[in-house]
Amino acid sequence: MMLRKRSPSSKTIATTLHRRISAFTLIEVMIVVTIISVLASVSVIGTVSIQRTTRDEARNSRTTIIAEALEKYYDDNNEYPSVAALVGQPVSVVRQKIPVKDDGVLVFPNATDTALSVLVGSAPSPTRLAYIAATTNTSANTQCQADASGYCDSYQLQYVKGYKVQPCKIKNIA
Repeated sequence: MMLRKRSPSSKTIATTLHRRISAFTLIEVMIVVTIISVLASVSVIGTVSIQRTTRDEARNSRTTIIAEALEKYYDDNNEYPSVAALVGQPVSVVRQKIPVKDDGVLVFPNATDTALSVLVGSAPSPTRLAYIAATTNTSANTQCQADASGYCDSYQLQYVKGYKVQPCKIKNIA
């Protein structure tokens, strides 16, 4: 008796083809994961760059607003406020001295303490603005630095961009 080979049924062939068509190979999956990883890293790098630029622009515009407020103070009083009157003071105290309309101007991006003003006496940073003032009269320079009711003839504002070491400077225009 001769055995006859049985031919595969059409149902078996369809099932086999379906399994092969619907599955991904390991190489295909690895390629897709690699492409997604590259796209994700490019978008993260772009986002970080945009955030840094935005923070730097905010620092610059806030510094400009503070400089304009100091010039308005000078126009009204014929002097600039002393270092002691502005440095290390709460935002509410600084707002009484120099005319800024928004408390947010006196706080830099990423500052941890939003109750204190952005102004410090020296060593500017990405979260602090250095207010450095002086007088032409050297005997009155002490009151410009230490006396809250003292006066100054000139000032300089310094801040550091988030990625630079050198401070950016704005000097008085009077």
